[in-house]
Amino acid sequence: FDRSLGSSQFRCKDIVDVKARKRHEGPLPLVMEMEHEVRLASHDTSPFLAQEPYTVAGREPVPRLVVSEVSSFEKDWPAVRAEKNAATVGYMPSAMLVHDVDIDDVEYLRHDDKPFLATIFKPVGQGPFPVVLEVHGGCWCRGSREKSRPTNVALAQRGVIVVAIDFRTCAYPASLADIHYAVRWAKGEAPSWNGVPECIGLLGTSSGAHQAMLLGLRPGDPRYAVLPPPPGPQGAVVDGTVSYVIMLSPVMDPLGRYQYAKGRRTDVKPPADFNAELILSLHDQYWGSEEAMAEGAPARILRRGEKTALPPTLVIHHQYESPHPRPDVDSFVEEFRKAGGQVAVHVLPGTFPGPSRSSYWMNDDVRAPAANKVLRDMA
Repeated sequence: FDRSLGSSQFRCKDIVDVKARKRHEGPLPLVMEMEHEVRLASHDTSPFLAQEPYTVAGREPVPRLVVSEVSSFEKDWPAVRAEKNAATVGYMPSAMLVHDVDIDDVEYLRHDDKPFLATIFKPVGQGPFPVVLEVHGGCWCRGSREKSRPTNVALAQRGVIVVAIDFRTCAYPASLADIHYAVRWAKGEAPSWNGVPECIGLLGTSSGAHQAMLLGLRPGDPRYAVLPPPPGPQGAVVDGTVSYVIMLSPVMDPLGRYQYAKGRRTDVKPPADFNAELILSLHDQYWGSEEAMAEGAPARILRRGEKTALPPTLVIHHQYESPHPRPDVDSFVEEFRKAGGQVAVHVLPGTFPGPSRSSYWMNDDVRAPAANKVLRDMA
């Protein structure tokens, strides 16, 4: 298997670890799991790639795996991984690589005496790597940068520097001002992280996805760019423009969802167990008025003909999500494309929230098949 791995772009470090060995009594299940993952990687590729990964890499797909070679694979793994990481520098479809990850907490911003931190998830390798700032969800007023830690680690393992940031909550447009500052700060710091300052994007979940897109559309809005430049020689020359936006289960129309929670809409109704009281309270706390909700709704911004940036965008959501009305997502995608923007949409089967009603499906099991597909698309 180690010789087979040499002709592939796939890394299985996250499978061949102490926990994996404890889960499996013998080598056969381990190989079967690896073979399944390699087949997924070789046949189910990102919509952002123009060619199949193996064609880009100039390599053949992984041959049939041989059970008898597992012991050799485990013994030789560190050397094999180091050699292959070195040989694939600059290979863009890094969704199939598995890197070690260094994690650091740093203060990137301070308001009065309160520090605002960023957790930086850095892949170990030659790089340089693209950078994504992760904007947490929580209906604008709750949540923290720790919320999506499993996803952020898994994405960094695939060759993306992830920077999860604190920002002011329950305050529009103050939260956007902090995120705008974080983008400028990251552009100046990216080289020290082994990152590419010209490839910095935003990743957000739910209300975090809304804020990511709002800033992506309006990098020059003076309300969002109000904070002074970050320190350092690059601080005064960089702006808040981002290279791309990734939205997971986004709130695309704050006013539309507010009306949905109030039962005013005719196109879609919330389920019986929908917590409308909480949703309405969080909307009121953050926005203050329905006029503000309409002003900050991405689809409505595009429909009004406002001149905006149009960063390449990936939208990922389930077939049905009770907190995020589907017509709002579809309307945004239609308006974004009509304006000339490029957007890829990945619709996952099933519903959210599911039976576990966890904070977010992606953090339940980042090695589940759907999560693996999403991580590859994001990377």
